[in-house]
Amino acid sequence: PALVAEHFNYWMEKEATKEDKKRNVLLRGFYDRENAKSFKVRGVLSDKYTVLDNDEVLEGLVEVANDLPDFNIESLYDNDKKLHIRLSFNDKFANFGISPEGKNDIIKVGLDIQNSEIGYSSLIISPITYRLVCTNGLKMWRAEEGSLKQRHVHMTTFELKELMQG
Repeated sequence: PALVAEHFNYWMEKEATKEDKKRNVLLRGFYDRENAKSFKVRGVLSDKYTVLDNDEVLEGLVEVANDLPDFNIESLYDNDKKLHIRLSFNDKFANFGISPEGKNDIIKVGLDIQNSEIGYSSLIISPITYRLVCTNGLKMWRAEEGSLKQRHVHMTTFELKELMQG
């Protein structure tokens, strides 16, 4: 963190000396719960960055959930960098028998949803096949078919939300 701060301050100071090239930046961060006056920076982004918070992605999922087949949330991962949700649809599966380890070898169809509030990842919604016999779910898909991948630029927040729910 100290090296990142040093680099950021260096480049911001260097940019500030260029009268014809002043740029704005978007700081994403939060206030420390223990010290409300302490602001922690999570990300430094271009002023062209389109904000789509993880809670907005979850709200969008809730809004379309009634239109989706019956599903399970197989995993949900959320940290300072990224949100990742994996859904599997309960009525879209095939049983391939018993694995060599004696487990049911079931493959389900589902969705992978990813987002980052700080530019670490695009908004990505991908169809997946989810193999339950694997401990990590073995996801597999063809990226060019049926996936949504949109960087957080060149759109308004409203347009990005509409695209996500479409």
